[in-house]
Amino acid sequence: MKRLAFLLAVLCAGCATTVVHAEPLPLPAVDFLVEGTLTRGGVETPMTMRHRNGRMRVDATMDGAEATIHFDRAKRNAIVVMQRAGRTFAMEIDPTTVGGAVTAWEVEATRLGADRIAGEECVDYEFERTVGATLRACMTVDGVPLRTIELSGERATWVAARATRAAQHPSWFVVPADAVRMPTLPFAPRR
Repeated sequence: MKRLAFLLAVLCAGCATTVVHAEPLPLPAVDFLVEGTLTRGGVETPMTMRHRNGRMRVDATMDGAEATIHFDRAKRNAIVVMQRAGRTFAMEIDPTTVGGAVTAWEVEATRLGADRIAGEECVDYEFERTVGATLRACMTVDGVPLRTIELSGERATWVAARATRAAQHPSWFVVPADAVRMPTLPFAPRR
């Protein structure tokens, strides 16, 4: 679950608390594909992010299994899709409880400076996603995340190797129709 929490946090998650001289984190304003590496506890895992019209998709390996997390800013939800024993499973989770990636697009953060990652200029921001859980994110002016560093707890880092701004096909953002729907986790939103 810690990996899942960080994957969600990688998208610059959070129920941010008020920060002195805070400003909004840039919202994703373009379709994009970002490929990079998540490093936690010395273990590197490839990870990709896609964005299209307020919807994000993250693909990574968690606990040895391929996983996809679908985020929808308008619906304020996140759905984890995993393959197990030859079947596809989907489970809705509350992104504000497990890292809060959907609310990241509403975070107030402190601007720290600038950097260049994957050949792109980005601005470093720092914010609390929950009390005591601090994150640093380097974002382009059009809202493409290029680096995220978890500064508290288990230090984990995600860094982009390549960012491509291009139309993303709508099919990338659809939970497979044949996915077996699992019960919602106890901390997921009740409908």
